[in-house]
Amino acid sequence: MATTLKELPGPKGIPVFGNLFKLELKSLHRQIEQWSKEHGDVFYLNLGVSNMLCVTRPSLIQKIYTARPNEFTRMKKMDSVIQQAGVHGVFNAEGEDWKLHRSIITKVLDVKPQRDFYPGMLPVIERLHKKWEKDAETGIPFDIQRDLLRFTVDITTSLAFGFPMNTLEQEGSAIQGQLEKIFPMIFKRINMPIPWYKLVRSKSDKEFDAAVIEMTELIEVFIEKARKRIEDHPELKS
Repeated sequence: MATTLKELPGPKGIPVFGNLFKLELKSLHRQIEQWSKEHGDVFYLNLGVSNMLCVTRPSLIQKIYTARPNEFTRMKKMDSVIQQAGVHGVFNAEGEDWKLHRSIITKVLDVKPQRDFYPGMLPVIERLHKKWEKDAETGIPFDIQRDLLRFTVDITTSLAFGFPMNTLEQEGSAIQGQLEKIFPMIFKRINMPIPWYKLVRSKSDKEFDAAVIEMTELIEVFIEKARKRIEDHPELKS
């Protein structure tokens, strides 16, 4: 006999609102982990305005991943929020659109292109290593997550656009400042049970909008410069 959603175990909520006011968005991953320990690796969350099935069992998550996009799709809200950030690609596309983006990404991530990336990645890796060595010598605490985000930006802009960035060593970098406004807001909006930002625009919402516009303009500059380099040096196509 099939088990209904409401028959599953889960944290106790309050009438009407369920677990809505229990959510701690800044530490949601830890909260889900703790609830999983208490209620099992498949449990139910009542969020008042919606219901949620939480799955933390790796084998079951793998089956869900391999069954998408035909049997499972991401939350519609996730696609909406990511598109608000000016992004439409493999991370939020569905159906045939997803298959098109997926085929492009898998070619890029094949073994041969990955090997060709190594020379371009090496200078960025060396900069990260040099920074961490310096930080270790001073003994002053530093934000490793911020460093890894900057490392990702430097690698991505170098490989995807042929545009070398050095946000690791440049404090107050414009691109870094914008990304630090965009990514946390995407996470917050995806996990926000009620989209209050559609009704009331806070200062952080306005900063997010401005950051998205600036990043979009910057990426267009990267693409235009890359096209010009290929036009001037056709051998770069290989």
